[in-house]
Parts: sequence; structure tokens; C-alpha cells
Amino acid sequence: MTYPQVDSQGIAKKAFKYILVNGGNNGGLPVVRQGREIIKTINFKKMNKADLANAVHEKIGGTKVQAEEVVELMIDGIVRTLKSGGEVSVAGLGIFSTKSRAARTARNPRTGESVQVAAMRVPKFRAAKALKDAVK
Repeated sequence: MTYPQVDSQGIAKKAFKYILVNGGNNGGLPVVRQGREIIKTINFKKMNKADLANAVHEKIGGTKVQAEEVVELMIDGIVRTLKSGGEVSVAGLGIFSTKSRAARTARNPRTGESVQVAAMRVPKFRAAKALKDAVK
């Protein structure tokens, strides 16, 4: 069974007989239907690296390998900058930075024994106002 190709606005391409509609009895999730039969429920709640690469591929074309390389380059660039102590600002998305945590004494919850935790840098993300407004 093949599923329809859906463009960036969530509309099934006309070459298919399937229709993307808002779901009725499935919690309001969009579904792809052929007649009365639900072919596929589309869940927008999770997105991984492969989904990002597919979105890039659909938007700019080229091959899927090239789209995967673009996503990999973005992630590697962010990680490299954070490792060197810098910060990455993406307009409309937010700011990736690092924060230093001091050394501390923690407690093992199973045994109650005190454990020394070393000082470390941890990644931090501050969402931009545009992102916060879009999620509301």
C-alpha cells in the first residue's frame, strides 16, 4: 500500500486519490483517507533527524542523501560551536549555549551514599519570542 505524498501545508498531492482530513474519532489527529477507510494517521508530535532530512528534501529538492548531509552539517556546526564555548543564535528559533555547573556532592538514592559529581558544562536552549508565540 502506498501513502500519498503530502506537501508542506499538509495537503495531499493531486496525483493520489487519498485525502488528508482532520480526524473525527481519533482525537483530532489528521488522517489520510481513501473513501471512508483510514489509510494512515499522521502524528505531528514527534520529529527525528530523518524527518527533518525529509522536510529539507521536500522543500529544496536534490537527493535525500544531500538533505541528510545538510541536516548533519547543521547539527555538527551547533555541536562544534558549543564545544568551543560559543553560542548559536537562530532567528525565530532560539539560542543554543552552554552553562557551567559547579562540582557538587550528590546522594545515591538506592544506597544513600554520598557521591562526588565533577564540574561540567551542559547544553542550554533559550527559545525565541517567535517560537514561544507560535507554540501558544
